Amino acid sequence: LDLPAGGAPPADGQTLSKMSTQRSIPVHPATRAIHFGGLGIGLAAGAAAAAVRRAVSGEQEAHPLLMNEANVERLAATLCRLRGAALKVGQMLSFNDADVLPPAVRTLMERVRNGADWMPAWQLEETLRRELGDRWREHVESFDEEPVAAASIGQVHRATLVDGRRVAIKVQYPGVSDSIVSDLWSMRQLVTYTGVVPPGLYLDRVLEVAREELLEECDYEREQKKTAAKRKETVRRSATTSARRQTPPGSRSCSPRTRS
Repeated sequence: LDLPAGGAPPADGQTLSKMSTQRSIPVHPATRAIHFGGLGIGLAAGAAAAAVRRAVSGEQEAHPLLMNEANVERLAATLCRLRGAALKVGQMLSFNDADVLPPAVRTLMERVRNGADWMPAWQLEETLRRELGDRWREHVESFDEEPVAAASIGQVHRATLVDGRRVAIKVQYPGVSDSIVSDLWSMRQLVTYTGVVPPGLYLDRVLEVAREELLEECDYEREQKKTAAKRKETVRRSATTSARRQTPPGSRSCSPRTRS
């Protein structure tokens, strides 16, 4: 858990979308694999139903059977609920050139890009207790139960500490870091099965980049150290700039590296 200074959510947080809903996240890799399996069965059933409708009506639709409207929503809803590597890959694919994607797939990518679902109160409380202890609320004056942002690996809540500081509390979804490898394998099978993206989008490279980014993003302690170092460097540069502006014209400034 990261407690950055300031009241605004971190820059990497995705603003909570109107399409996001409050749903628990499957925690264990085995449970997540079951969801992927259920998704595959649902997509096959949806394609079969679409094939029957086409045969009865005699109409020819532009999109593939697997990417009918119901399946697009089914796929997007599952990725947004699973979050983690599943949603990360979906979001990365959504930023590729939309012109090479079929219309149904563009709809899917837009839905996925608009944000993740967020944890219900009981799962949020359970996660905070496990990470910060049962008495974590004694350290905050106030805590907004509804997040201001939700992304692939966590959600962000505004809070005020007992000393008056306004902070953003970044809560990592439980089980996300332990499911990276299994989620990426499942996503590879899913994308291959559905043909949701053309070969030209280099799926292998997308999955590798997703793995690297997720491993780094899930390490909140490392992120906190980088943020602190960046803030310290910003303060140093600001102080140096201020000192230069206050130096009278024609005067000489001295430092440990200069001698007058």
